[in-house]
Amino acid sequence: MPELPSAIARATLARTPVILVIDDEPGSRLAISAALEQHGLDAVMARNGRQALAALRQVKPDLVLTDITLPEPEAAETLQQIRRERPWIPIMAMSSSGRVDVAGLFSLATKLGIDAIVAKPFDEDRLLDAVQDMLPQARRQEHGAAT
Repeated sequence: MPELPSAIARATLARTPVILVIDDEPGSRLAISAALEQHGLDAVMARNGRQALAALRQVKPDLVLTDITLPEPEAAETLQQIRRERPWIPIMAMSSSGRVDVAGLFSLATKLGIDAIVAKPFDEDRLLDAVQDMLPQARRQEHGAAT
């Protein structure tokens, strides 16, 4: 009979990955979530930082995919809180090229511990490749934090 911790770890690794999609633009939020779900991932949507933090606590996603310019509270506040509560979770930031300058975006990403940046409008294949690349990392880090 397998030990309980290893059985739990196997069950956790077998579940469908959950991506928390944070974007204040309904069209973007829906398009991103639909693309993820079409490829066998579960998406939980939040329109602002408050909803995102509530979802983080309730759903415990495997990855956060967020617009870099969020209202209520700002993206920086939200991402700092996510890092405090789940330091191992990968965070991918999205931004429209006209909304944030590139140098500023990379500087902000470094300060906030963002693991990857995706441009909007997004290329579905590139977005999905980036998400799939980060999910094994999320699983390894979360398992290590739980032990």
